Amino acid sequence: MPSEYRFRLVEDMGIARKRIRLKPWEEIVGTFLDIRKDEDEVIVSISVYERAIYDLVLYKEEFNPLKEQIENSVGKRIGILRTD
Repeated sequence: MPSEYRFRLVEDMGIARKRIRLKPWEEIVGTFLDIRKDEDEVIVSISVYERAIYDLVLYKEEFNPLKEQIENSVGKRIGILRTD
């Protein structure tokens, strides 16, 4: 199934969202949906197996190293690992 189709499917399903922060050495892997900026936070939305959407909360300084790598990855499978 093409990633663009899966992306539209997940957005249309109305799946509940859960706001999370990763602990050190914790990882999230799934389909990248979007990035939203909220004051001093950046929220990265990731769909996991089209069953849950996690809104990963990052501070701007945490997000800056990732920005260029994931901005053009909407609809693609990504993984984010938080290190200490």
